[in-house]
Amino acid sequence: MTTAPASTWWGAAPLLVVGGTVVYLILLWGLRRRRDGSPTKLRVVDWVTFATSLGGGLLAGVLLFNGSASFAALFPVPLVAIAAAVSRSGGGLRDRSIVLGLTAALIAVVLFWNADVRQGFSDLVQGSVVAGVLLAVGLVLRGVVRRQRA
Repeated sequence: MTTAPASTWWGAAPLLVVGGTVVYLILLWGLRRRRDGSPTKLRVVDWVTFATSLGGGLLAGVLLFNGSASFAALFPVPLVAIAAAVSRSGGGLRDRSIVLGLTAALIAVVLFWNADVRQGFSDLVQGSVVAGVLLAVGLVLRGVVRRQRA
């Protein structure tokens, strides 16, 4: 991603705005449904909704607003992690196929967006490595916080 031309990074702002707005609105709508005083728990439907809104927002940001495909290459790894969480928490085939379909669409857009498959593959590999490192750091921090609470 650091080897990508500087012009592609200018497209990251619309990608973030669209993706972040869609995710925020979907999560806000989901939290509003549970204002009856019951504790908020993440269910399979919440994971699928989160993945659908994130993937849809990223695809819209890349396709409609000329977002950065190299930045969007970060997000297939979290979407695959969400699909694994859906499958482990009892999600059905329909739920998993929605999340994995969005992941496949995002990968296809990253690979073929600039009509240069080598650059798309390079972006995808670099984005997957960066996303994997960020997920590992997040898991380590989560473990440290849980140990501190105990």
